[in-house]
Amino acid sequence: MSFAAYTTPHPQSRFSPNFFAGLTIASACELVQSNELPRILPAKTVTKWVFDRTEPTLISEIMLAVEEDIPCGEDMLPITQAAEQAFYKEGARSACVQIGQKIVRYHLSKIRLIMGVNNHMYNLHAANSLLERVVSVPLLLPDLIEEFKRNKFSEPLAGFHVTQAPVYTLGCLLHERWALEDVLNARAELIYFRRAALFFGEEPSLVFLPTSFINDCRTLLSSPYPSYTPELVQLRARVRSGNVDMLGFVAWTNNHYASICHIYIAELEHGDSLHLPATPDILPILRWVFAGLQYAPSPNQTYIRPGVIDRQSALAGGGSCGIASTNFIESRVGLGIPRWRAAQSAEFRDVFLQEVLLYHLLARRKDTAYADWITPCTLTDNGEVAGFSPMGVGYRDFNLDMLSENATHPIFEWVTAIMDQPQIFHAPESGQPSTMSPTVQLSLGAPFTLQNEVCIPPLDELSTLNLDAALDFDFSFDFTAQNHGLNTQTLSESLATTTSSASGVINIPDTPPHTPPKTPPRRIKQEVLDLCSPDVIDLSMATPPRLATKQEILEFGSPFRPSVKRKYGPAAGADPAAPIDLVSPPRTKPKLELHAPPDRGALPPSNPRPPQREVQTALGPIQVGNQYDTVDDGITAVFDWQAALGYKWILAQSHKNENGVLRKRVVRCNRYRDPTQTHDMDIDPADHRQGRSGRTGCKAHVNLCLMSGPLQRYYISVVDTAHNHDPPIPPGGQVPRPPTGQQRAVVARFADNFSRKQIQQILDSESPDNNLEPRQISNMRNRARKEAHEEIEALGGDLAAILASLEERNRTEPGWAWVW
Repeated sequence: MSFAAYTTPHPQSRFSPNFFAGLTIASACELVQSNELPRILPAKTVTKWVFDRTEPTLISEIMLAVEEDIPCGEDMLPITQAAEQAFYKEGARSACVQIGQKIVRYHLSKIRLIMGVNNHMYNLHAANSLLERVVSVPLLLPDLIEEFKRNKFSEPLAGFHVTQAPVYTLGCLLHERWALEDVLNARAELIYFRRAALFFGEEPSLVFLPTSFINDCRTLLSSPYPSYTPELVQLRARVRSGNVDMLGFVAWTNNHYASICHIYIAELEHGDSLHLPATPDILPILRWVFAGLQYAPSPNQTYIRPGVIDRQSALAGGGSCGIASTNFIESRVGLGIPRWRAAQSAEFRDVFLQEVLLYHLLARRKDTAYADWITPCTLTDNGEVAGFSPMGVGYRDFNLDMLSENATHPIFEWVTAIMDQPQIFHAPESGQPSTMSPTVQLSLGAPFTLQNEVCIPPLDELSTLNLDAALDFDFSFDFTAQNHGLNTQTLSESLATTTSSASGVINIPDTPPHTPPKTPPRRIKQEVLDLCSPDVIDLSMATPPRLATKQEILEFGSPFRPSVKRKYGPAAGADPAAPIDLVSPPRTKPKLELHAPPDRGALPPSNPRPPQREVQTALGPIQVGNQYDTVDDGITAVFDWQAALGYKWILAQSHKNENGVLRKRVVRCNRYRDPTQTHDMDIDPADHRQGRSGRTGCKAHVNLCLMSGPLQRYYISVVDTAHNHDPPIPPGGQVPRPPTGQQRAVVARFADNFSRKQIQQILDSESPDNNLEPRQISNMRNRARKEAHEEIEALGGDLAAILASLEERNRTEPGWAWVW
């Protein structure tokens, strides 16, 4: 008998491959909820094991029982790797395994059952969480939910050309989990054909490339002789046809998703939910892929302009970089999809799940296949041929297809069915502003639209407005089902009609006038109106906001340098026409130091205007293999990365080699120690005070090790960022750091004559990168005063005693001299 035949479990065995293949979503959830699964023990539970020639005959040694304790896959991996060789060379028919103090015998087929449970345990729980979410929200109509329950547990997503991922992979859309590439690619295909249905009969002008595109390009460019794959040759022919107006893709780099979007003749835009700059290899890749085509970046372009995207944090959208990056593209293609917001990350994930799952359910009803739903797009071939492709590249590209004339694609049923499903984004309560962007976008499947246009004058006419007049904004949302037969031409004509007045200001029909209050309205603190922000303006004030006459100037520097805000007019030598003058209410914040405007000639030539929004910069995720010139550089990178997520890290263990050179440095979360209690033994334990400690035993840490060789560089060997506590630093806060030597000297110099507030202003201007808390300044100030007082006390305590002491030392000790 062959090894494969002997180790294959009986088809009717519980937890065999046939058992899992026959599970439905409902039965998989029943297994999890009724706890009818074996219990997987922690890693390193198996201490010893050996193969044996004895063939097991007991049922417990052949079959796997419910709630049986089984080793984890990590402990069973060495056994499975050596089983085939032992079967043929040693005649092994079973394995004896010591688990703790207990020794058990496993038939080789039972080992296959154990590995099957290990492989499917996470998937079963993902399916259970998926169904619970669909039912509890709910995301679908009741009949569709019942149909989803009858789906096979591991059947692939239906209707997609780019992926054949199982349906349980949609569980990655729950609870800020990492979004899988297959799920993001499925979403990209859905958006592609959704927009194609909006312009049915025309070749799609959108190209939404899957994540494999950028990964394949990186692999190809790293080879000695880069050449185009068949997918890239067809992509170039598709772009060369002239029918592509929008191009975007999501890039996966260092366990983080970011997106690149190119719409019409606009510049490349980069969307990153951590507000990181685009990776340096994106521009060379695009120049190589689109060489000679309109989407090839110019040779002198050195950076990609960051687009407007909300920032994720540990408290909001912490695991949604893939969702946000996909939304960065889909919200710009005219489908009325709102812009992703970190505070509403759960709702955006629900919409993502609802739309993809509904498409799957509709597509699996079809008797035809993908090839029957589409026709090829026009490809302009110029004789290019694909070269040699290395292993591991290639993908299935739906961007080469368009909807067929018979309109049998599931997207047409989806467009109608999605309007009948439960709504995720509900209308705001009366008197409360909407949290969505007030952008007028009427399109296929738009979740809602605006009833009234927005009365906002053009930027070139802001200078002609009366500053004493009030600006009245009227927003009214209509969440009823809309007629989605509008196209971009109809929308453009309607907007052109409304904006044809001589003044250029859009006139809005005002709401009925309200009775003025009998008492003067309360003064409400007014914030700066950010013309670049899509946030909805608060309309709950009793009177419209009035613009004050105090001027404030915003100066925009490079895209990676925060903007400078200065008051009291232009700086010396600045061009008066360069800044953008806005008006705002008086501020109570401290006056900022004046800075000269940045040199606009230093900007990259491909960016004719600086970005009109402040870009927050942050260090990217730390990964194993990162190299640094010094250990301090690595420590700073880790500290800054975790500080951006709201965690404080400290230095931990260090190890030196025989020459005294630091060979290993461990940095940890500052809560890594276990809390300890110290009580007086004479006090009754019932009366012990329950203290509060910040220690949680957190195991998050990073190891920096010295590289072998003459370079003496340090690299990261271990990265563990699994914190067991919430971030202690709130969003917008700063991790407290000890004062530097320069800061201590400044405080000691001004401790006697300056107040704490004055010293803090001096420190903020001298060391803007290490702001101190007021208590730290007070401690250093008090310590400096104490040391000065102790020095005087050591000399006698008063003027007469000091003079007598100096005179005595002049007589008795050589080298002392004093003058009165």
